[in-house]
Amino acid sequence: MSLASTVPSRVPSTANAGTHSYHTHYPNAFHNLDSKPKFTHKNNPWRLPSSSISFQVNSSNVEIKANTETPSIADQLKTSVKEFLDTEPKTPSMADQLKPFAKEFLDTKPPFNDAHEHNQGIAKYKSKSVWVNPSRPRTAALTLHRHNRRQNHKRSPKFEALRLLAQKLDSCQPTQEAVFEVLDSVGYIPIPKDAVITINMIRDSEKVYYFIQWLNKNEEFEMNSIVYNVAMKVLRKGRQWDRVEELLKEMLDREIEPDNITYSTVISCATQCNLFHKAVEWFERMKETGCLPDEVTYTAMLDAFSRNGQVQEALNLYERGRADGWVPDNRAFATLLKMFSIAGDSDAVLEAFQEMKTLGVKPDLIAYNTVLGALAKAGKPSAAKLLFIEMTGAGVIPSQITVTCLIRVYGKARWANDALKLWNIINNEGWTKDMMLYNTLLGMCADLGLMEEAAAIFEEMSQSDQCKPDQWSYTSMIDLYAKRCQIEEVNRTFSEMMEAGFKPTVVICTCLIQCYGKAKRFDDVVKIFNLLLDEGISPDDKLCGSLISVLTFCEKEEFGKVLECIEKANPKLGLCVKMLQDENIGSVVLQEEIRTVFNYALYDTRKHFCNCLIDLCYKFNFPERAHYLLYLGTIFGIYKNLDTKTPSEWCLNLRNLSLKSALTAFDGWISSVSKSLEDGEEMPPLLGIHTGRGTNKQSSQEGLATFFESHLKELNSPFEKSTERVGWFLATRDAAISWLQSRNSSILVTT
Repeated sequence: MSLASTVPSRVPSTANAGTHSYHTHYPNAFHNLDSKPKFTHKNNPWRLPSSSISFQVNSSNVEIKANTETPSIADQLKTSVKEFLDTEPKTPSMADQLKPFAKEFLDTKPPFNDAHEHNQGIAKYKSKSVWVNPSRPRTAALTLHRHNRRQNHKRSPKFEALRLLAQKLDSCQPTQEAVFEVLDSVGYIPIPKDAVITINMIRDSEKVYYFIQWLNKNEEFEMNSIVYNVAMKVLRKGRQWDRVEELLKEMLDREIEPDNITYSTVISCATQCNLFHKAVEWFERMKETGCLPDEVTYTAMLDAFSRNGQVQEALNLYERGRADGWVPDNRAFATLLKMFSIAGDSDAVLEAFQEMKTLGVKPDLIAYNTVLGALAKAGKPSAAKLLFIEMTGAGVIPSQITVTCLIRVYGKARWANDALKLWNIINNEGWTKDMMLYNTLLGMCADLGLMEEAAAIFEEMSQSDQCKPDQWSYTSMIDLYAKRCQIEEVNRTFSEMMEAGFKPTVVICTCLIQCYGKAKRFDDVVKIFNLLLDEGISPDDKLCGSLISVLTFCEKEEFGKVLECIEKANPKLGLCVKMLQDENIGSVVLQEEIRTVFNYALYDTRKHFCNCLIDLCYKFNFPERAHYLLYLGTIFGIYKNLDTKTPSEWCLNLRNLSLKSALTAFDGWISSVSKSLEDGEEMPPLLGIHTGRGTNKQSSQEGLATFFESHLKELNSPFEKSTERVGWFLATRDAAISWLQSRNSSILVTT
């Protein structure tokens, strides 16, 4: 067998005698066969490249070489076609000869009554162009048409009788015997169409199952997939998965072929019942039977994968459906947006939202709310604000969820003015308000210290008939007054809450303890703590942290009362406080006890615990133990990135520290810088201390910045408040070195 017989597209060329040359053209793409090629007009496999390969076959060997002299078959045909087209035909074409007869015998009007009908006819009979990649053919995985089996139920002459039958079934007992008795009293076996009408009108899904069993026991009834589909739909509303799966297996046993409506109903029912493995199982069995999924099936499976946390499987299914021509609807995109939002991937949410608009799917209220919720989680107020403007510009009326998400993201970013402007828009436009919206706005006012605005909103709630203040509303107001240490307002609001029938919570008691502690009303602190225990509420770590804070304000006579409360709430923490008072306790024993306290404490409360314990060390006149606690907090990972060193700047970060803790960290940092200077380490051109911006009216950061400004002046330090970097105190290298060298004392720091 010669090589010539295996070479495609063979055309003899003008080669020498005894030697034959064959030209073949290959697509100019030796692409990776494992990946799907992306076809465009540039790499279409039907476009031949300009170069060709020449096979020269001799009697002894085969030689393959590039042929650049002989023109290709495309060039030869191009020349011939051009010569043929340039010559004028001598006789008229057949079409020209028949044209007079067509004008005489054929009707010039189109076979349609009007232009609209004409367009419909073209659309109906226009052939669909389907391009198939010849190099990688694959079976379709999606049908874009679902079975249209809707019937007009009211055309049935027995519609009224069937409605009465459905009412009788709803009123009977939900047992098989009672349902069978009602159906036997009818006196005849309904046809499948009448059975579908009756099933749709039955409200109790359990009775639908018994209805199907009654139909199955009558051999005269011709059961089909439509009856099963409608029954499964009703059972899905009742979330009766076992019944739905039983009917599907019954269909298979009776050799009634399920269609894509059947499988879509089963898959969506499994998803609603949180049986995601069942949804995947029946989706796989659907593909095995050769039944192609449709848009509804794909949407149901997207929902199943999304709610089960299978993000990659959902994306693979989405890409496969898109490749087969599926255009997702609002429900499918809502599923994708929610999936990415739960995963915390705000960038993916925005990309899916943009693709939704690119495909021509108009975003609805659910889509906008989902994207806003994702932006709120990610803390992107600017993007959320632009999205809200786009939403209102598109004519989508915001709901309570929409404005609640927007206010939440504004509050998180401390954009009080934008939140209040939005609240004015809500009032002016007359949008509906609910409890979630009111409480979100009150919580933001409490966090930002907006006293007058919070009081006005709370008064509006009190005057409302539908949105009376609830426990969360009272909590926000008590928290706001407690941070301002307004005792009278706190007591009044707390009394109103109790009169309204709401019980105190651990959050409210924590706010009250902080307020009474700052006011040095220690008897009220003990009273609130005992009230908490009487209500059967367990103290949490935040309440214990408030009690330790109160200890720093206590005099010697009141110290024991509050310490007793701490011992009841957290015995290990109470023991740790007692050990700090005892100068005979060694550092090793103290370290183990503190480690135990931190191990059992919540992560968010560990720094507060350590800050308060350091403050207590100064109260007990043990400053060396304060430095030791700061060291333990550093090695335990409680204080992270207190000091940083770069070639251009050495910084000390004092944010979220108490006054005494910040003073301890500052003393240790100065000692460390002095040690580096003594060791000959090169200092950067700038040194900085970061105390925080102090933008929160209720935070201690403003007090920290004020305290350090005066403290640094007392030390005659070169650190000055920066005008360009808010919340910073900066010093140049030369000024810092001169000041450090002038200091006579040195602080020993354990490293």
